[in-house]
Amino acid sequence: MIKNRTFLISGTTKGIGLSITKKILKKGGKVIGISRTKNNPKINSKLYQHVTLDLFKSDIIESSISTILQKKPEIDGLISNAGFGNFKSLEEFSVQEIKNILNLNLLSHILLSRVVVPHLKKKRKGDIIFIGSEASHLSGKKGTIYCASKFGLRGFSQSLRKECNIKNIKVTLINPGMVKTNFYDELNYKPKNSKFSVLKPNEIAKVVVNILNLKSNSVVDEINLTPMNKIIEKNQ
Repeated sequence: MIKNRTFLISGTTKGIGLSITKKILKKGGKVIGISRTKNNPKINSKLYQHVTLDLFKSDIIESSISTILQKKPEIDGLISNAGFGNFKSLEEFSVQEIKNILNLNLLSHILLSRVVVPHLKKKRKGDIIFIGSEASHLSGKKGTIYCASKFGLRGFSQSLRKECNIKNIKVTLINPGMVKTNFYDELNYKPKNSKFSVLKPNEIAKVVVNILNLKSNSVVDEINLTPMNKIIEKNQ
């Protein structure tokens, strides 16, 4: 159940993270939202608290999350959502660009979990949901680094699930296909604007809510959620 629970959610100011946050707040859950922005004007709720944290900066993640858990020991769930895409041939990437993708799409999830998991183990309960991508199991041209980060997240979540089951902690990976968000703003392509070619963030949020509402003896290992048709077009 969600009501009266407290969730730590990354990337709550836009896209999928924002939709998940709104859905959980509507169900009576509390949210500690983290993102790079200083506040979240899109959410006005007494059940929501925003914390500014740049997940690209891997060296400060663990200390920052530890501080949050000390102040909010009631946290009993993590929804690790933050991520971004950059697609080009391998040799076109700079070393820093490679680090940025791996830091946000993989390392930030690992470091968040590294702090939150011991906290949940002490409670002997909790939920961890990672928002991955269909790129965690489908490779693509110009997706070397992005796919590497998402394949890595999938392997991490599978292993973490086996570590956490004995402590009644559920670990789930959700792999959406193309979703209508600002993910494509800086890319040269985007999904066709059709209900059959792109998912809406709210659809991912509904899946998250359904997972959280399952009985304690049920675990959803992984969900692949994609639009009916995959049609892309040039981004003007």
